[in-house]
Amino acid sequence: MRGLRFRRQRPIGPYVVDFLCSRARLVVELDGDQHGADQAMRYDAVRTEWLRQQGYSVLRFANGAVLRNRQMVIDAILHHLEEHDIPLPGNAAGISDPPPKGGWQRGGEMQRFHVKRH
Repeated sequence: MRGLRFRRQRPIGPYVVDFLCSRARLVVELDGDQHGADQAMRYDAVRTEWLRQQGYSVLRFANGAVLRNRQMVIDAILHHLEEHDIPLPGNAAGISDPPPKGGWQRGGEMQRFHVKRH
């Protein structure tokens, strides 16, 4: 499939990241409510710093933001890619790996996490 590929649940060193685009060296983390606790925030900060030291950029989004406004998340990812001069293959950037088991659920339909470059 054309575009950048984001793979789900990928190990990097001692961590497993939610989504990884190897070509762009970009990690996207989706954080649930537990990430707001002090201990979780400290762990996330250490983890993010380690990933950055390995050459990865890390973007974090609250689960609720993804569920309520998926386009905002997609736009933020595209903005990051453009801001860091990461070339998008062809005319599209696709977040094209299979959705989580059961798919992206919305109104009973399976949704694919796919974006097109403007």
